[in-house]
Amino acid sequence: MKWDDIKVFIAVAEAGSTLAASKSLAVNQTTVSRRIDALESATGLTLFHRDLAGYRLTTTGRELLAVSRPALPLFQQILTKVEDLARHDAEHIRLTGPAETINHWVYPILNRFRQAHPDVVMEVDTSEAQVDLHSGEFDIAVRLTDEIEDERLIARRIAAVPWGGVLLSGLRDQHGAPRDISEAAGHDVVHYADRVARRIHPIRWLGTHLDEARIKLRVSSVPGMVTALKSEGAIGILPKVVGDNTPELVPCFRHDELRHNCWVVAAPEAYRRPLVRACMRQIGEEFPRDSL
Repeated sequence: MKWDDIKVFIAVAEAGSTLAASKSLAVNQTTVSRRIDALESATGLTLFHRDLAGYRLTTTGRELLAVSRPALPLFQQILTKVEDLARHDAEHIRLTGPAETINHWVYPILNRFRQAHPDVVMEVDTSEAQVDLHSGEFDIAVRLTDEIEDERLIARRIAAVPWGGVLLSGLRDQHGAPRDISEAAGHDVVHYADRVARRIHPIRWLGTHLDEARIKLRVSSVPGMVTALKSEGAIGILPKVVGDNTPELVPCFRHDELRHNCWVVAAPEAYRRPLVRACMRQIGEEFPRDSL
């Protein structure tokens, strides 16, 4: 038994005919008649006497009407709430990604997106953790990783982000800055934890060129690397946008292998929303590759 059939039943009971009920419901008369037949078939009840004068409630029909009518306003409240929630959800976009990527490249794109869609409310999270997009907590994620392993996600590769070696300015003054990976081999190093290296190619590549004995500390995030390099007499690697814009740090060696993929991704449920698709498309098209 479907609620739509009950709603049609109430309309016919109050109007006295399928024609009058069809006008109040804004559907055709055939549909109304079919829904009444479906309700009687589903319940096994005879709800109306049908004659030339129209539809008259049976005793059973009157009893069903008595309990159904009070539920109609409540159901309308439920429908209104569902519509409000769907509209609210459609006007909110929740995005997550690494702080350096969001702050330097994505925020300007989001600002332009909001100018084109002034009713959209953006919620941005800059934590390092990779959230489960299928949970619905976030709609879009910007991810720095070699590959998107979850085949269920809608993913677009938007750039190859460069990394580079950096060191504290005082360390450069004392020992000079290594110009290539071979010169870097003579320095103490701050490196990343293995779980970070597994998904980021530049970190894995650097690991094959390091003397394990020179690794003084391992960190689990880009902000952790920045903090460690400010206190350790060592070199490390950072996304170029971070290393070049941290005053205490000095860029040093570069290499073609020190690049990794940047993606914009969403779960299928979120991607079905037109505003989410539009936001992802704008991030993909306007990501400033020339400034990488």
